Amino acid sequence: MKTNTNITQTNNTTKINKNDNKAVTRIKNWSNYNAGMIDRGHFRKLAELAVSEIKKEMNSRAWKQHKTVGRPKTYPDALVLIIAVFREIFGMTFRESEGFAKDVFKEFGIDVPNYTTIERRMGKLKIDLHLDKRRLKGDLYIMADSTGYKIYGEGEWKTYKHGRTKKRVWVKVHYAVDYASQQIVGLTVTIHTRGDNLEAENLLKETKKNLGSKSNNIIEILGDGAYNTKALKKYVEEECGAKLISPPKIKAKSNGVKFIGADKEANERCNDVGRDQWKDEIGYHKRSIVETNMFREKSPFGDRLGCRTKENQIAEITIRAMILNIWTNEWMPKYTKP
Repeated sequence: MKTNTNITQTNNTTKINKNDNKAVTRIKNWSNYNAGMIDRGHFRKLAELAVSEIKKEMNSRAWKQHKTVGRPKTYPDALVLIIAVFREIFGMTFRESEGFAKDVFKEFGIDVPNYTTIERRMGKLKIDLHLDKRRLKGDLYIMADSTGYKIYGEGEWKTYKHGRTKKRVWVKVHYAVDYASQQIVGLTVTIHTRGDNLEAENLLKETKKNLGSKSNNIIEILGDGAYNTKALKKYVEEECGAKLISPPKIKAKSNGVKFIGADKEANERCNDVGRDQWKDEIGYHKRSIVETNMFREKSPFGDRLGCRTKENQIAEITIRAMILNIWTNEWMPKYTKP
């Protein structure tokens, strides 16, 4: 552990300024991590992988023997998905995505749909989160939280300088993240007024569906104070076979504060030693991983959505989570222990 301490002397007094009292960590796999950051911009590699998936889909029996009602598909889902991925990675509009995809797939002899077809088909895609279940080892600790994406409205600078004059609209995204692998294992999209505790059951159902048999390894689900309800605690224990960890709420009283919540044991411990010490004792602070993941997703993709229909907004958010999972599994930095 390294501590930087500056000592200054003024007349007969000595003043100690502690600038940094945190452990110093370093990235052990810097060369691989740096190369991975560069590979994110190599769209040709991504295109070559997509071409194999496109040809595989077009050679399948389901593609050749189209039995559903209506006109047969001209463009495979894998092609529409990779164009949508390009759109998110490089921050393009649908029109720009069409031109970009035509240049990329021209040499492969693959026809590209126009931008209206891309936009119409995008909301109908079945998008997988690309979980690497080999990394889901041992007991699973699932972190839950939510964040918002703006659909339309005024920017932060204009609002800060002149105040809000127009309506601002968001959608709310509820995330479930595995602590050890840092993968997004589930997500749901709702209106921005939907409470976290009300959507938690749907989020956990989606998480169990994505994890499959691995869902039996869940032992703890961690959330902030919004998840501290008796109904959710009962659901987590009965349906997930896990324990809900959520900080109790503070209730003011005449001679101080009192902690109340769904877990009586946690309430009593918080009343005895305080909530901060209780968090340290149970390891509650590992829940910050989900907040870190939301920051990691918004950093490359932004905090706004470009689509206007509900189906396309869900697809846009799911594609971002899928890309982030791929990056996490391939090029995650490894730090030295303090």
